[in-house]
Amino acid sequence: MNENSIGLIATTPLAEALALAVVNMPRRTGSLDNISLEVALSAVADMTARNHPENDVLMSVVWLLPKTDAVRLTPHYLLPVLDALPSLWRRILGILAWQPKEESSTEQPDAALNAPQLAKTIAAVYLNCLLEMRETDIIFSESRPTPDKFRFYRNLLCVARVLAENAPDLSGERLVAAVRSDIAHHNLKPQILPDEVQDRIWQIEVRPEVPDEQKEPVLDALKTFFGNLWLTTGYSHDNAEVDRKRLFLIAEERRAETVPSLERLMTAVSIRFSKLFRVVKMQGCNAQKFNVQWHRHFIDHWHMGLRYEGRHFALLHTQAIDPLSVFVKFETSTDMETQIEQILRMAKSR
Repeated sequence: MNENSIGLIATTPLAEALALAVVNMPRRTGSLDNISLEVALSAVADMTARNHPENDVLMSVVWLLPKTDAVRLTPHYLLPVLDALPSLWRRILGILAWQPKEESSTEQPDAALNAPQLAKTIAAVYLNCLLEMRETDIIFSESRPTPDKFRFYRNLLCVARVLAENAPDLSGERLVAAVRSDIAHHNLKPQILPDEVQDRIWQIEVRPEVPDEQKEPVLDALKTFFGNLWLTTGYSHDNAEVDRKRLFLIAEERRAETVPSLERLMTAVSIRFSKLFRVVKMQGCNAQKFNVQWHRHFIDHWHMGLRYEGRHFALLHTQAIDPLSVFVKFETSTDMETQIEQILRMAKSR
């Protein structure tokens, strides 16, 4: 089939536009300056499934065609949309690539978008399709020499919010929801959406009464025990120095860890080892100042994965008042030496 015969076969402008897209557009591409056929068809399918008018669906593909065909197929009243879409898309890619002059700056990009509402809707649909297809890696890799997911997703959220503002349909809102989901997936909520973070963080500090030669071993033993439960822990870092007298544990919302059983676990630790540790629950924003480097055990064997996942599941679903009793069996003691012996033994429990 050639371009001259397409018009004879197609029965509607949309059908002709799709046929021309198949002929003219690359199947896949490594650049969003040149959108692929796969992404375009996904956008058309999305708008069709959500009952957008046929001419709106037509515009979602026609703007990517050669200029002569695009003008011929576009209804006269939608020509301003056709003119606006290429420049709007370039503007969006520019915002996504934006970075401040100084690395430490909290400045955000100017995300103002001046374009007809339909053009904004189509742009929102395309960005949403790219997120669903995991094609944003293309934008991300092109957007800066040194990858910075924090700035990229913050810029993307700014764009999404502008596209959703005063929109007559839900395309922009769906994009905002998708971006927020990706932000949570990449564990960037504390930096980008701190007010929405449901993660819970505890600081476990060794008491000054503990002998100096035992301070690091007892805290390391507790860290090992938490690691064997497949929990996420970390030490505070100050430049190149690691503070090994203070341990942090985070219950992550995305791992379904914000449950009562984990609260009870930390209460049990503070009671059973009251001579060794001071346990304080913190707000996420307060924990950021400690520059915690988080760590969770890496799984490289299936049997290791089964063991960690099984213990993690047992912890999150236990109804025991003292969740420690599910994993270790010893009596509560108020003697420091006994507590040291118990915590070192806990680290060896598998």
